[in-house]
Amino acid sequence: MKKAALVILSLCSMTACRTNPAALAQDSNATEYQIQDNEFAVMIVMEEGMSEAEAKKKALQRAAVITRKNNYRYFVVEKEERVEVPNASNPTDGNPPAPESGAYPAYRLTFICYQDRPSEDAFDSCTLSDCRKKP
Repeated sequence: MKKAALVILSLCSMTACRTNPAALAQDSNATEYQIQDNEFAVMIVMEEGMSEAEAKKKALQRAAVITRKNNYRYFVVEKEERVEVPNASNPTDGNPPAPESGAYPAYRLTFICYQDRPSEDAFDSCTLSDCRKKP
């Protein structure tokens, strides 16, 4: 778990967190950050045994919670991709690690939040999280 947390911190320093230094939240294998007023990203490090489908499900659930925390109801996925994050146990000078130093697979989801449903492909955050509870 500590290794995954170090990966997230390293990842944050090499991604959009560099332009927006305060990540919204982190746990052992996930980080989330705000890109613009209503645009966010979630990244799930796929620990051993986690499939891409499981990572996507977790990212969508986190997106729903972020949407609600920011007083929105709906979100639209703008971009989803599989990425590699550097192994934080091999710190670098800001450059991506060499392939032999190791990296972890991760799933990144970028999404935009809305008050009103913007389209049929928008996710309702209440279908992915419990809207009766405060986020």
